[in-house]
Amino acid sequence: MGDAGAGAGDDDEGFTRVTTHKRRGKSRGPSPSSAASSSKSSSSSLSARGQKLPQQQQQKQEESVDDAAVKVAAAEIVRQYERCRDDLVSSGFARVVQDAVQAPLSEWLSDVCQSSADASSDNSSGSSSHVTELELVLYGVGNFASSRQSRYQLVLFLTLAKLLAEVPLQGNSTEAATPTLKLWMYDPAHTPAEICAGKLLGVEALAINEQGKRAVQCPTLFYMPHCCLELYNNMLWANWGPVSLRRIAFIGNNLSSYAEALTDRQMQTRCRYVAAVQPLVTRTVVPNTFHFRTAFNNQALHMFSSASLGSQAASLWSERPEPPAAEGPSELIAGRGLVALE
Repeated sequence: MGDAGAGAGDDDEGFTRVTTHKRRGKSRGPSPSSAASSSKSSSSSLSARGQKLPQQQQQKQEESVDDAAVKVAAAEIVRQYERCRDDLVSSGFARVVQDAVQAPLSEWLSDVCQSSADASSDNSSGSSSHVTELELVLYGVGNFASSRQSRYQLVLFLTLAKLLAEVPLQGNSTEAATPTLKLWMYDPAHTPAEICAGKLLGVEALAINEQGKRAVQCPTLFYMPHCCLELYNNMLWANWGPVSLRRIAFIGNNLSSYAEALTDRQMQTRCRYVAAVQPLVTRTVVPNTFHFRTAFNNQALHMFSSASLGSQAASLWSERPEPPAAEGPSELIAGRGLVALE
C-alpha cells in the first residue's frame, strides 16, 4: 500500500504510485488512447486464451481417449498371456525348464554371492559388496500382442523370474537374503499397449535401445530368444572382464551352433567376443518338449564360473574394441541372426 501523502508519478522500486483525489461532479474517465490500449490488450488476451484453451482441452481429451484405448488393449494382452501361461504350465514344459536350469542357476548365484562376499571382506574401506539385487532382461521378444510364440517366450521369462525369486542369496553369511528382482524388456517393435501390458505383469520397458550393450552392476539373467548373433556379441563386449562376466547368465541360441556353422574367420569378423568365450562358457541345453516347437528350439543357458574366468591371462581382457553400432534407429541390432537349429 502506498503512502497517501505521496504525489502521482513517484517511483517506488520501479512501480509508479498513483494517488487518487475525491472530485465533485462527474468522474473523469480514462483517456481515449489508454482506453483503446486497454481494450486492445483485453481483446488480445481473450483472443489468445480463446485459441489456446480449446486446443488444450482437445489435446487432453485425445490423450485421455488414447490412454483408455491403450489400457483396454493392454488388459486383453494380459488375458492372452494368462491363457498361454496356463498352456505352458499344464503341458509340463515349465517343469521341464525348471528341472533343467534351477540347479545351474542356483550354482551361478552362489558363486557370484561368494565372490561378492569375498570382495567385501577384502575391502579395506569396509563397505559391503553383498548381493541383494537381481535383474532379468528380456531382449527381442517381438510383438506378444499378436504373436503367440512371443507370448510363450514372455511366459518363460516370467517363469524364470519366479524361479530366481525363490533362490536364496547367500555368500559367507549364515543367513540367506531374499533377492530384490527388477525385470526389464526391450524390443523396438513394442507398442504402447504392449509396454502397458508389460507393466501390468511387472516388467518395465527400457527407455532406450541399448543394442545389447548393457553393462551389469548386479547378477543379471538375460533372456534373448532367437536373437541375432551380433546382439549376443554386444552383450558380452559390454561385460568383458572376469568380474562382470561372472555376474551374467543368459538363455538364448546355443552359442556352439555358431561355432559349428561359421568359419573361424567369420566368427572373428562378426562376433569376436562370442568366439572368445567358446572355451570359457558353461552350457545347459533347454530341452524342447513344448508343442509349439519354434518357440524354444536350440535354446541353452550360458554361464561363466569364477574358476574358468580366473585362469585366463590378462591379455584376453586388455583388448576390447567396441562392436560397431547398428544402422537405423529402429533396429534392435544390425546384422542377421543364425537360423535356430533343432
